[in-house]
Amino acid sequence: MSGIEAALRASGVMRIAGVDEAGRGPCAGPLIIAAVILKDSDSPVLARVRDSKALTEKVREELYEVVIDQALSYSIIEIAPEEIDRFGLHKSNLEGMRRAINSLTTPPEYVLTDGYAIEGLAIPNLAVWKGDQVALSISAASILAKVYRDRIMREMDVKYPGYGFAKHKGYATAAHTAALQELGITEIHRKSFANIASLIESTGEVFNSDTAGRTPISFRALLSIYVTSRKFDRCCRGDASCDLFTRARRGDHRHELAHKGGRDRSSREAGRQVVVC
Repeated sequence: MSGIEAALRASGVMRIAGVDEAGRGPCAGPLIIAAVILKDSDSPVLARVRDSKALTEKVREELYEVVIDQALSYSIIEIAPEEIDRFGLHKSNLEGMRRAINSLTTPPEYVLTDGYAIEGLAIPNLAVWKGDQVALSISAASILAKVYRDRIMREMDVKYPGYGFAKHKGYATAAHTAALQELGITEIHRKSFANIASLIESTGEVFNSDTAGRTPISFRALLSIYVTSRKFDRCCRGDASCDLFTRARRGDHRHELAHKGGRDRSSREAGRQVVVC
């Protein structure tokens, strides 16, 4: 049990929920958020629990069952790529955290999250820097989220052969990039991510390469989803992984974004800007 958790328990707060996510960085697959309230943070069976990234896949799989067995309550939420594309990565992450907490069958008295404060949450909560490394409840949640997502990506590897999802889990590795160039974009790719958006622009259409066939979506139609007449949303806080249409942000797509009948102006001058998160 961490110093933070020990201090909370010493003050009488016993039901502490740890929340963490898996899948912010990949350009394919869902974002997974897990929340867990442990029965007893001092239980010796939890001695091996730590940040999921510091564990091997085999150990994570073993501890997944341990955490579930030692949980007073837990929940796992899946945010689909379509939702990430529509609302942005950061907003989707926060919404997933809210859903995960609200899905706990036992309401927590306090919530600890890994680095991201949950705005608007009625329950007292604290964003802990590197929380998955210093708070046991967050480490437990990180294991649930990571294992659950890895299992999904292994299933996606069977559904979409040739992409290597079982190995890279949707991250933009060299092998994944090569597969995208050869096979095209699938329905589980995040069309709002810069590398996927660039590929969409270069080909002029998006292809869903599942067994049901390939359905083209025009780049212009996709781009219009991210255009707003109000503001340039920087909610991603500079996270390069959710920097949508980087060139559009620089005004390179001014012909697409300018008002009808307007001059050859940048998106900012035209009063219409691209939402990046």
